[in-house]
Amino acid sequence: MANSKYDVDVFIEHGANAIEADIQFSPDGNVTWVYHGVPCDCYRTCTRYEAFPEYLDYMRNITNVREYPNLSSA
Repeated sequence: MANSKYDVDVFIEHGANAIEADIQFSPDGNVTWVYHGVPCDCYRTCTRYEAFPEYLDYMRNITNVREYPNLSSA
């Protein structure tokens, strides 16, 4: 799971072509966090998290083909 900007960067540096994230909701149904928590899979640290709006902004920025033209040839 890539539930933080740090995790996203690490996975992309290792050649990931897809990202899985865990979305958390508030009691009234609004998306609040990207977070998994414990128990964790595959001996990983799953306590990193990001606020959902910041996570989406980051993903938009790093997947912008105008900013990163090499993404369009992948």
